[in-house]
Amino acid sequence: TLNGWTLRTTTGAENMYNATINNLMIQPGASILLANDADAVRVYEDGDVVELDAVLDRNFYFQ
Repeated sequence: TLNGWTLRTTTGAENMYNATINNLMIQPGASILLANDADAVRVYEDGDVVELDAVLDRNFYFQ
């Protein structure tokens, strides 16, 4: 499980934003792809694609 792990983005000096994973389990030997728009990514990728909003405690945007 990745519950409790933190994603952090830094947009400048002393300007950090954290989001904590609260609902994500990956089986041994498996992988996932986290995406802001999972439906769009599924068009091009096979496997497990997870919507970020479904597993984080707050909004988080990859850029």
